[in-house]
Amino acid sequence: MLVFVCTFAFTDFKVGQEAPKFKPARWLQGSPLKERLSGRMTVVLFFSSWNEASISTFPSLGKIAQEYKDVADFVAVSTLEEREEDTQNKVIPLLKRLEDDIKFSVASDGKSNALANSWVKAAGMNDLPALFVVDKKGKVAWYGYPQGTLRTVLKQLKNGEWDYEEAKSFCAECVKEMSRPSISESTRDSKSFRRTFDEAISKQDFAKALQLLDKQLAAYPDEEGRYQESKLWLLIQLKSPALTKYFEKITSSKDAEDPEHLNSLLWSVVEGDLMLSRNFYLSCERVANKLKKMSGKNYLYLDTVALTYWRVGKKSDALKLQIEAVRLAEADSNAVKNILAEMKERLALFSKAGNL
Repeated sequence: MLVFVCTFAFTDFKVGQEAPKFKPARWLQGSPLKERLSGRMTVVLFFSSWNEASISTFPSLGKIAQEYKDVADFVAVSTLEEREEDTQNKVIPLLKRLEDDIKFSVASDGKSNALANSWVKAAGMNDLPALFVVDKKGKVAWYGYPQGTLRTVLKQLKNGEWDYEEAKSFCAECVKEMSRPSISESTRDSKSFRRTFDEAISKQDFAKALQLLDKQLAAYPDEEGRYQESKLWLLIQLKSPALTKYFEKITSSKDAEDPEHLNSLLWSVVEGDLMLSRNFYLSCERVANKLKKMSGKNYLYLDTVALTYWRVGKKSDALKLQIEAVRLAEADSNAVKNILAEMKERLALFSKAGNL
């Protein structure tokens, strides 16, 4: 059970107000940030080593951090750890294991959980991971649960297009909707669940892990959105017959109308050569077609669609789309060099195959 000790109402926390002081108990990695966050945009993620949903956030957050490293600071805060020694025994090894994704500052909240109280609890949020965006003037611009909207927030802030009044009502309503009784809040043995679930993962007993997760989600179905990628990953590891049906379900949900969320789901299954069933990849192709229509000139989305086409054997289409994605990325002065380099590597691969 996530336990917050807080002496003030979360209505004190609003978009547009000055962000709370940022003074963690200990810095674990990267450059320490100032107590008052200002000068650059700042993205703050609260996570816990026992919370798999938190851990699954890091790959996508790491990519966004690389994209916006010239204009924004990123920091992750480990909080609500079960034991004081978990920082040394669990968090630091986690950072080492995910070092390719977590190339930004990381701090520990310590046993007082002071930052979780003044940020997460104050905002009315009852679960992790919890994400906050602070503008360069030190004002809260956005907060909520990571659901694929971060790039949009940062882009609009960077371009001076962010609507604070609209964000104020949107964030409050979103948190209210997502803060209904949840796994961690409603189940007294939730940490026992996390321990058994994480133990199953560490032993690569994916069937048991999936069984545990399904049992929890059957009791609290509103939590499924937060665990979509976790369940998808487990079904992939098991090469489950249920994989295609589940993928079609989550890519047809309301969340999937957000291209960022759809892109994240699709990329998670096509990035690696998983050698999955033909039916599954045909389902991926349908999702890619949907994302293509939503992409516009977003070269990151086009890159995902091109790789999907490659996986399903539409190599000519993949090549044409990758050429366009690289062209758009090269025309963007803010394109991250390592991402552009990866896109060019895929273009070279597609081109070589086309010349065989």
